[in-house]
Amino acid sequence: MSWTKYRALIRDFLELCKGQSLPLVRPEMEVEEIIQVMACHPKYRLIYVVDEKMHLLGAISLGRLVRHIQAPSREGGVLGRGIIDLATVEQARDLMEKHPLCAKVEEEVGQVVKEMIRHNIKEIPVVDEENRIIGAFTILDLWTGCIDQRSGALEE
Repeated sequence: MSWTKYRALIRDFLELCKGQSLPLVRPEMEVEEIIQVMACHPKYRLIYVVDEKMHLLGAISLGRLVRHIQAPSREGGVLGRGIIDLATVEQARDLMEKHPLCAKVEEEVGQVVKEMIRHNIKEIPVVDEENRIIGAFTILDLWTGCIDQRSGALEE
């Protein structure tokens, strides 16, 4: 199957998946609160760090969160510098990736999926022209029906 067949726009995807709440946190939130937000949004693998106007400041992956939680409990061995840095963070601003790959509403689903494959990511925030988060695009949603043949959004 060729990815060029995915002509739907990210905008179409967001419309089909509207009503889904996103895992959002403020930069000053502590790790315990971040974990609670992640637990309330089990479908997502990213937590989005936003300011009071919903501008995307960064993202925290589930993997990074797990590494942070597990780092202090490691026994023996020498911890790498990256692990030591993770063990000392306390707030979202310290843990977040500051420049996550993002999608725009006017991009084609196929192009976004290609970029996700190239960067080995399964989820990507969708932002508007002012970098405000307006949704998230996940491979799981694509596979499970937010965009499917019944919607008419994809060509076969």
